Amino acid sequence: MKYDVIIVGAGPAGLELARELQYSRLTVLIIEKNEAIGPKICAGGLTSKDINFLNIPPQIIENSYTSLNLHINRKTYHINRKNPFIYTIDRTCFAKWQLEQLENHIAIWKNCKVCVINSKKNYIETSSGGKIHYSYLIGADGSASIVRSHLGLLSNKSIIAFQYLVKTQDSHSLELFLDSKKFGSTYVWLFPHHEYISVGTGCFPKYYDYKQLQKNFYEWFDLQTFSKYEKKYEVFPINCDFQGYHFDNIYLVGDAAGLASDISGEGIYQALVSGNEVAKLILNPAYEPKKLNYLIKRKKFYRRLLMLPILLGPFRTQLYKFTAHLLQKGKLIK
Repeated sequence: MKYDVIIVGAGPAGLELARELQYSRLTVLIIEKNEAIGPKICAGGLTSKDINFLNIPPQIIENSYTSLNLHINRKTYHINRKNPFIYTIDRTCFAKWQLEQLENHIAIWKNCKVCVINSKKNYIETSSGGKIHYSYLIGADGSASIVRSHLGLLSNKSIIAFQYLVKTQDSHSLELFLDSKKFGSTYVWLFPHHEYISVGTGCFPKYYDYKQLQKNFYEWFDLQTFSKYEKKYEVFPINCDFQGYHFDNIYLVGDAAGLASDISGEGIYQALVSGNEVAKLILNPAYEPKKLNYLIKRKKFYRRLLMLPILLGPFRTQLYKFTAHLLQKGKLIK
């Protein structure tokens, strides 16, 4: 059995890559280890870049926000814009919509794991048994990517994130909480969804003791009014360790490539762009992936920028206030 392109992982990157390839003559197989496509532990936030890139229909969007409450210690800064700049979605609904964009000839194997990768002879073996040969192999299988592991790429720059999903239909604003003493150089987010709110934080263990951050987060959370509601606790890694995406006839996209933002942990836009650009490269090796190259360049800049609040230590609060001032003046977020 052989497919021209085997995509490991049916997340946003893998599905976008398949969508771009579906009108070509290439045979495409998507292998997804889970039975359900879509559910993933994340805050479920999108930016206007994501919406514009895919032209996502309104019914997929849960909430859209033109304002943000930014809490720095005990002071609140209200950030307002004319147009929405942050959105929340249900990942299952988003995946269902992406699947609907695919033609029937795109093969999808669910509840199937890749067990062996032989890149010398260009085949994989799965939990379903048998060898499947490929011309191109795509790692779109997230932070714990088996394809990335096969390439020998470590993930030394991963964020450990944790959140509570609080079951409530009460009205809440989009909010960020910064407190240098409690949360160091990171922050706590509050993303409202239809039936719950995501409240969480995360850090690079290399730069901050995440056990201490967890302790501080628990103490802060217990003081909030929404802590009394039914809730679910989740911990998840976010791979930010980008070391390349093209390795002969193997490509990495999205979190598998380590393209998630070092500052915000945002990964959906990076997944969509990388999936789209890699598909175009497969179709035309001479294609210049300008959007992906710009994304990588910007990522390197943000990685350097991340060091600023870390190095400032007790003076980082002044940086937070200066950033809030710029946001209120209409800078940074258009």
